[in-house]
Amino acid sequence: MAASKASSIGVLGILAVLLIGFALIVLVEFIIPAVAILLLISIGGMLARAVNDTHECEGRFGMSLLWGFLWATVYTGPVAVIILLVVIALQNNR
Repeated sequence: MAASKASSIGVLGILAVLLIGFALIVLVEFIIPAVAILLLISIGGMLARAVNDTHECEGRFGMSLLWGFLWATVYTGPVAVIILLVVIALQNNR
């Protein structure tokens, strides 16, 4: 009976190590690159918006600041929400 219990604990330990290894592989191979791609798309959108500005903000500091804040929020907000959801999901799996 004791050997059976010890062997089942050993098997569970091996399965736990394999599961943690698989979770690390998924994190490194999928989640981190996905966040990096989202950041790249976000930064590209911000740069394109700044270069192709049609809001006639030239010489108007307040208007430039307003549009800069608006588009920075629009582009970085969704990335911040995604990162927050990933952090919450990882904390709930502990």
